[in-house]
Amino acid sequence: MLNIFITLANRGFDVTYIPGGVRQDIFNCLNKNGYKHAIVQALNGQSYNLNAVPEYWKAKQAGIQQVDFYFSCLYFKDPRSYTREILNKLKNEGVLNNNMVWLDVETSNKSFDEEQDNQQYIAVVLDEMTNILGTNHVGVYSSSNRWISIVGQDWTGASQYKLMYPHYDNWQSFDDFQSFGGWTSPSIKKYQSNQTECEYDINRNYF
Repeated sequence: MLNIFITLANRGFDVTYIPGGVRQDIFNCLNKNGYKHAIVQALNGQSYNLNAVPEYWKAKQAGIQQVDFYFSCLYFKDPRSYTREILNKLKNEGVLNNNMVWLDVETSNKSFDEEQDNQQYIAVVLDEMTNILGTNHVGVYSSSNRWISIVGQDWTGASQYKLMYPHYDNWQSFDDFQSFGGWTSPSIKKYQSNQTECEYDINRNYF
């Protein structure tokens, strides 16, 4: 699934993937409403998302100032090669320019059985992302429950990266956040789901 996250000061939202990609007028509408930051998914399912780069340029054309990307862990693929493939495609298209790339870690039913194997896999993906982008341009998306079910209660091997987490409590605040994985404070919270704006169902985020 492709999602696009867009922020307004300390508020944001995501727009769900549709065939053919999000239309230019949707980005124009979002920008008109004052949103200046977007995150586009680099994978569609298990394959490189061919809409990712066009979405980037549509967002830029609309006037959205920063456009980031995110992708999911594919535990059945070599962690370095698939990470390198995704990021090099984006890099070669000229769309990695001091922006962020987020690693989506939430599909526990598709991960390895052993926590240590998941820890090692995620660490290698993040290391390859860091080699290409630098630590300051790498982030992690996960919830406490998903994270613990995948890597265990005590692993803190990703805590040097920024965190985006979901908690649909309808509050634009980080007061609900409870430390996990070594993170003591988050960067983004998804706080509200299935809201309609600019003709799309969105999940609203707080920054």
